[in-house]
Amino acid sequence: MQVSDVVQAPVDERAVSRLIMEREDARRSRDYRTADALRDNLSREFSVTVDDEERQWWVGERKVCSRVESSRVECSSPCP
Repeated sequence: MQVSDVVQAPVDERAVSRLIMEREDARRSRDYRTADALRDNLSREFSVTVDDEERQWWVGERKVCSRVESSRVECSSPCP
């Protein structure tokens, strides 16, 4: 079996969005310890990777979600 053969359970986008927004607030406040802890929690609990430069997040190996804006997280179809 290959990694691509494994079906991932759906992600709780509300919970992920909430944690991402909390992380953005912490980063804006320069509370990097909290921001790092939230990033680690996203990875551990939801297998979410956050790309701060691209302002996107995704689950697993593929970019499946969204842009992180200062006041919201947009979820959409796979990113290019």
